[in-house]
Amino acid sequence: MAIDIYSGEHSGVSQRAIEAFERAVWNVLAHRPDAAVAIEDALGAEPDFVAAHALRALCCVSLARSETIEAAHRHAATAGAALRPGAATPGEHALVCAAEHAAAGRLLRAADRLDAHLTEQPRDLLALKLSHGLRFMSGDAAGMLRTTRQAVARWSATAPGYGYVLGCHSFALGENGELAEAERVGLSAVEHEPFDAWGAHAVGHVYETSGRAEAGIAWLERTRDMWSGCNNFAFHMAWHLALCHMAQGRADVALDLYDRHVRPRTTDDFRDIANAVSLLWRMRQEGVAVGDRWRELAELAQRRAGDCSLVFALLHHLLTAVAVGDR
Repeated sequence: MAIDIYSGEHSGVSQRAIEAFERAVWNVLAHRPDAAVAIEDALGAEPDFVAAHALRALCCVSLARSETIEAAHRHAATAGAALRPGAATPGEHALVCAAEHAAAGRLLRAADRLDAHLTEQPRDLLALKLSHGLRFMSGDAAGMLRTTRQAVARWSATAPGYGYVLGCHSFALGENGELAEAERVGLSAVEHEPFDAWGAHAVGHVYETSGRAEAGIAWLERTRDMWSGCNNFAFHMAWHLALCHMAQGRADVALDLYDRHVRPRTTDDFRDIANAVSLLWRMRQEGVAVGDRWRELAELAQRRAGDCSLVFALLHHLLTAVAVGDR
């Protein structure tokens, strides 16, 4: 058995494969753009790398499109077939089971399976991050906080990735209205781990939710060098920055941020679309002229009209249809 630096336990894999997988996990934790490349590197070194196949499946689920859900089913099946009878680790079994549940749309059951594993291996950071994400996609704020409270209580501040644990906990606290504690924990998260974009995001949420728009702008600008290197999560951070400027009556700044940082290119990722639609909708409600910016979103909405993989995504497509008058 091999153990990676984030306390994941793996059967029958080489050190080269482990190192590639560690890069994949770090990219997931830090919301960086090279997770898929690192997963492929891990599988290139070990084609039967259970955790890599399962992680690929769960990443596909997070994209929440009909074609990525189909891919998630395939990758979950491959992960299950790679389990070594009598040798597979509890963590591998948990990841495979979670991938199977998630691909079938049972996101909370997937999170429950990962949480059950965390009771036995509380420092498996990938399991924690995946559970956190699945509960977030499901709107289970109470479950997020329950899981992160247990994790923080059983974690060591010197363990690799501790800052990422705090970042998840900060976000969960904020989603449950514990804003002062969320701010304190989130600031500590970024202090521990300078690449913790999720922790920085959690602090930004606190400032926005508590009506401290200028503090939010200052914080997001202060951490911009970190989050601008993220994957499309950078678009979401720019969205928060735009919202803070909107709150201060600076729609012109928000619109410039939309063009340059929130929606700099056309993508079909529901998270990017949600950023764009919700910002344009706020502007619409305030009478801000946005030109033809709805057009490309309307084309995507029409294309995705029958895709019910995630209600959150579908609702944003419906908002787009309303905005352009397509009933």
